[in-house]
Amino acid sequence: MQNYKFGLSMRLPEGKLPGFYAQIIKAIAGKVSLWDRDKELLILNNEEERATIKDVLNHYKVYHEEMDVWLLPDNAVKYRNYEDYGFESKQGYAYLYADKVALYRVLPLFHLTEMDTKPCLLQLEENLIVSFHAEPGDIYYVDVDHKEWVNRIAAAYGHSVTWL
Repeated sequence: MQNYKFGLSMRLPEGKLPGFYAQIIKAIAGKVSLWDRDKELLILNNEEERATIKDVLNHYKVYHEEMDVWLLPDNAVKYRNYEDYGFESKQGYAYLYADKVALYRVLPLFHLTEMDTKPCLLQLEENLIVSFHAEPGDIYYVDVDHKEWVNRIAAAYGHSVTWL
């Protein structure tokens, strides 16, 4: 399945010398290995690493806030509004902001054929941000505020939604 990553978004103070940022990154590198980063967003594998970095940022008096992300697999299909909810890092990884999206699977309530399922999926596609194939069923990402809409559409076509 997909990977949940722990992020820290930092806002560097203005008026600092150019080496200030490099000094912070060096201090962080001495304590943990970053999974990835994008500008001032540091991406980590776990909560413990984030706590360690928070200590470093507090030491340097750098404002920061938690900003978790979903790491998307290589087979992810991005829809038209992807950039409103995510980004691609310089290392080429694609992410979605965890607080902005909800993820789900659609499962038929009855023994339905692919032909019966297709109209439901086509209507749900209107608001998709990202989808990808996974077992036991495809995973879909939608705006967190569209959960009720997804449930209603799926039910209208005889399907249920499993929120992940």
